[in-house]
Amino acid sequence: MDLSIEYRSMCLQAQEIQSNWNPLKGDYMISKASYCGSNDEGCTEEYPCIDCLEMDNTYVISGQYNYHESVGGTHWFFGGHACVKGDGNMCNDTACYIMTNNGHSTISHELFTSNKTKMLWLPRQDQIQSMLFDKISELYRTRLLIEWSDNNIEYTKSHYSLEMLWLMFFMDKNFNKMWNCDKQQWMEKE
Repeated sequence: MDLSIEYRSMCLQAQEIQSNWNPLKGDYMISKASYCGSNDEGCTEEYPCIDCLEMDNTYVISGQYNYHESVGGTHWFFGGHACVKGDGNMCNDTACYIMTNNGHSTISHELFTSNKTKMLWLPRQDQIQSMLFDKISELYRTRLLIEWSDNNIEYTKSHYSLEMLWLMFFMDKNFNKMWNCDKQQWMEKE
């Protein structure tokens, strides 16, 4: 799984896939936090700068429970860790973070609850492939990627991961966009 800064940036800029994200167990994500708070460089909660993307922890959704909307709706659990309960100084319990569609949860006031829109999904290669092709074989999917990369030689000159290549293929086929690595953004193809 590619967790590089460039892949994080590509996913951040690919709003077309972020807006359609339906979280599932096993999804990789990071928070879209602005640690530096440098508005001079355009670092905001919606679009953190490269330095902030690099500082963020990677999480994997480990569980999901579908509660009634009155208590926050679906809760996705991630980031399990040991913690201190009570007045001691020993780790004697476990906890995790919660994500809901709107950041609201009434099931636990002790745990941090995140809003889904404040998280950045990092799709795996198999997830990108399934968004592109539903009912064709793995072999044929790979053949289509190779044909596409032969026609887009600028992508084969750099060292891109398979997640990056599949995301570039997806953005090209579905939204007519190409990745500009110098500007770190998706651009309309001419």
